[in-house]
Amino acid sequence: MLHLFLLLLVVLLLSLPGSGLVVVLGGNGYVGSTITQKLNDAGIKTVTVGRSSTNKSPSPLSTHVTFDLVSATPTLSSLLSSTPHSPSEVTAVVHSIGCLLDTSSGLGSFNKFASGTGREPGGSYDEITRGTVSKMVGMLEGSGWAPGSEPKIVFVSAAEAGWDAGNGGETVERLLAPGWLKRYLKAKREAEGIIRGSGRDHFILRPSIIYSEGDVGSLGARVGFTLGERAGIKFVEGPIEVGTLAKGVRLLIEGKWEGGIWNGRRIKELNGTGQTPLHMALGYDYHSVADFLLAHGADDSIKNNSGHPAKFGIDGDKDPSDPMYLLDSCKNTKQALAALKALSARANEAPEKLDKGVVAMMGMQVKKGNKNLEKGEWTDECQAKFKEVMEML
Repeated sequence: MLHLFLLLLVVLLLSLPGSGLVVVLGGNGYVGSTITQKLNDAGIKTVTVGRSSTNKSPSPLSTHVTFDLVSATPTLSSLLSSTPHSPSEVTAVVHSIGCLLDTSSGLGSFNKFASGTGREPGGSYDEITRGTVSKMVGMLEGSGWAPGSEPKIVFVSAAEAGWDAGNGGETVERLLAPGWLKRYLKAKREAEGIIRGSGRDHFILRPSIIYSEGDVGSLGARVGFTLGERAGIKFVEGPIEVGTLAKGVRLLIEGKWEGGIWNGRRIKELNGTGQTPLHMALGYDYHSVADFLLAHGADDSIKNNSGHPAKFGIDGDKDPSDPMYLLDSCKNTKQALAALKALSARANEAPEKLDKGVVAMMGMQVKKGNKNLEKGEWTDECQAKFKEVMEML
């Protein structure tokens, strides 16, 4: 009977929705509604906020609030007042409000072709982007979260906001970009600056063209950007499918990823296992391949889905501070003893972080001279220290 009770308890716990509440500003827009769907599919509750009264999420985990953030300034409490939620539940706020062609561009009516929703813009780039980001940061201030529990901020910016960092993009912007595009990027950069200046945990996403499967309207631009990226033009980034972007947002909110700027390439890598060619080259000790990748711009700080940066390999076992790495790479008796001493300290402090079978296998390979250590360098002192470590596990 006890076993049946425990089984039912496990099933109940697994069926509960994900913890936390995510507020999605612009949640009934093209990008925002897809982000909401991915969050709800993962069991995460959402409150979507938009100037349209249409609630695009059929999920019971989602509540919609009609509010025009461009023309009014709310507090978080007032924004949630019509929902069953309170500010203390909020674990993240996603800002996906935006438009490609604003009212001052004179091209607002073309938004039916340029935007995912086809709606005309409700203001200028400054009002829609910088202004609403400023209000978002303001409504999170003084809301009484305990230290370390403040909501994360996720802001959907644009790849071209990075043109001012060099690699030729700044020249293209200065000489070729039309006035409306310069204002668009200016608003994105100022919004990014407000978020960075807030001191809050944040993710600034810089996707290129965002598209849906079957979208033929953007096909020409997508092909051009894809070819530009493959040709190695450093300021050009390939397009990203809206579902891939949305899943990336969910993974960033759920995980313990490093904040800051995430471009489309990093988001795509996050959606898979997260393994990059550099992860694999270093993980399997193909150092010449790793050197080639690094020489051609590979980012050794990108983490896989297990949280290991590429420079430490697939499983993070190439971390110089990891005692297993020290044992694996030791070349003489002195280094072997230092590695075994580090293993002993780890076994004493956190034995759960060491797998006895893996340690035993590694030790035997090193002892037999199957690694970097010459067989004669494994002394009686090394063997005694190794035995001591094994007895601690």
